[in-house]
Amino acid sequence: MATGQNRHDHCCVPACRNDSRYDSGRNLSFHSFPGDPVGRRQWVHAIRRDVGRNFTINSSTKVCSAHFGASDVRTTLAGKRVIAKGSVPCIFSWTKDSSSRKPPKLRSSSAAVEAESDEVHESDSNMEVNTSTSTADLDHDYGEGPSYSIEEKLAAAIQHIDELEVENKQLRSLRFNVQRFSADPDTLRFYTGFQSYNLLYATYKSLEPTANSMITWAQMQRGASAESMRNITKHEGRCCIDQFFLFLCYCKCGLFEKDLSIRFNVSVPTVSRIIITWANYLYHILGSLPIWPTRAQVNEHMPECFTPVPDPVISVCQ
Repeated sequence: MATGQNRHDHCCVPACRNDSRYDSGRNLSFHSFPGDPVGRRQWVHAIRRDVGRNFTINSSTKVCSAHFGASDVRTTLAGKRVIAKGSVPCIFSWTKDSSSRKPPKLRSSSAAVEAESDEVHESDSNMEVNTSTSTADLDHDYGEGPSYSIEEKLAAAIQHIDELEVENKQLRSLRFNVQRFSADPDTLRFYTGFQSYNLLYATYKSLEPTANSMITWAQMQRGASAESMRNITKHEGRCCIDQFFLFLCYCKCGLFEKDLSIRFNVSVPTVSRIIITWANYLYHILGSLPIWPTRAQVNEHMPECFTPVPDPVISVCQ
């Protein structure tokens, strides 16, 4: 791993005194040994050290970037300096060429000035690059994972979105609401008492014109104005037909409010307000319906065995 801000690293190569504490310009980076056994053995052989009692390799054992060639160290887009895969340290004090330089060629004064100017500019640019980079968090580029093209990333993103949509559809199908049991008459009859979804839906549609504008129990307690007492769905967080379904489950199965709050994913006070609201609403709506037939209707549909007999005549003898 690379050097952190509160940790000091030093190079383990013999005769190298590079230390992160004295690298004020951040020109060096310190890199851990490769994790694969083959690469690690190559590094150990290159620095001329033997693993044993006096030298062990751990997370703090580093080799500085001064021992790698220019093509071995690269800078990522995030400004991290990493070692190319398969690179081995190759620059040491014992490998430097000590042969004398060839004498310079004779050249004109103008050419010498231009060459010197080019060297100065190149030196300045190298210094800017070195000072702008920071110590890498990853020592090797293969530690960052494989690189993908834009097309591959886009295809992977589209595939991930499709998977999330399928998962979302599955989760929505598992929600406890009336739509989930629309194709299961037995379960719907168990929770609501209605023989089919069509019968339940027809009943709800007959209530819908007034149900969407009924006053909730919370609104009655707050004494809200008539204009703000609209659209119950905005106050209780569930669509109107699901509130009707919740009320039916409470009446038919006798489920506790805590149980209903878990099933419908709402709070217990919300369940309580929905039950009170729908109980008051249905009492006023259904209470006005005539449930008892008239005497004429009873006589018309009465079985023959129950045909009324004429009133008996009682005579009083004196």
